[in-house]
Amino acid sequence: MLIVACVSLTQEVRKGILPSETFNKHALSPQFLLMSKRDLVRLEQESGYLGPICLGRVIFHVLWSHHRIERLYFSFTDNFDDDQDLRFRQTAILDVLCLFAQGRSRPELSRIELREIENYLRERPEYPLWDGRIFSEMHQWFRQLMSGFIGGLEGQLMQEKIYSRHSLAEIQPLSPVEWKTSDMLTRVRWIEHLLELFIRPVLAADGGGIALIDVDDDSLVISFTGVCRQCRGGRRGTLLFIQQFFFSLSKNSVKLKVVDEESFTEAS
Repeated sequence: MLIVACVSLTQEVRKGILPSETFNKHALSPQFLLMSKRDLVRLEQESGYLGPICLGRVIFHVLWSHHRIERLYFSFTDNFDDDQDLRFRQTAILDVLCLFAQGRSRPELSRIELREIENYLRERPEYPLWDGRIFSEMHQWFRQLMSGFIGGLEGQLMQEKIYSRHSLAEIQPLSPVEWKTSDMLTRVRWIEHLLELFIRPVLAADGGGIALIDVDDDSLVISFTGVCRQCRGGRRGTLLFIQQFFFSLSKNSVKLKVVDEESFTEAS
């Protein structure tokens, strides 16, 4: 009976239902999980803290230095009472992701794969941690998570660069009435001026750029140029930042949808 029970338990571990010793170390005693508000307050006071990147239940906290992630932490928005097995798996993945992310630049960060993390978590190299179904589910979740994280990181870095160089108080905002009654030329001039002053210098520093394609009552259509054209992971974050940027300049009154012409990606 004991042998049968041990075999059954080992099978459950490999399916991802129960944590192995290696998995347990990351799922139950994670090194990079912020456990309390005191931990977060202490982190926010450190140099290079970019602020939270909220992605559903997961919140990333980034310390950035010399164009690389110095340290990466994570927290959850709730207690995951509905699915403890999922909580175990996600906690372990996130903890190893934070470990792997240290010292990586944005392009290097985007190359982290779930298989690399799963191999690290294996108790024995020859035994997969999860079966095919669970790995497929976690892989889909991980891809969406990384896409959102890289996009959010891109937006945070743009915000830091822009707001550290300029004062938005110097800009004359457009009210909703002024926006609705202005002609196309006035709108284009206002947007182009802001793109040229704030957005393009930041993108150009990394070899990228942005072009204004079209403007109407409630949206902007833009096109990425240079390295930004290939940086799919950062596009969403850049679009979202530009959208929020114009929203803040209009005193939170003129909300324009920003659309990437090439990929038809919308900031939302």
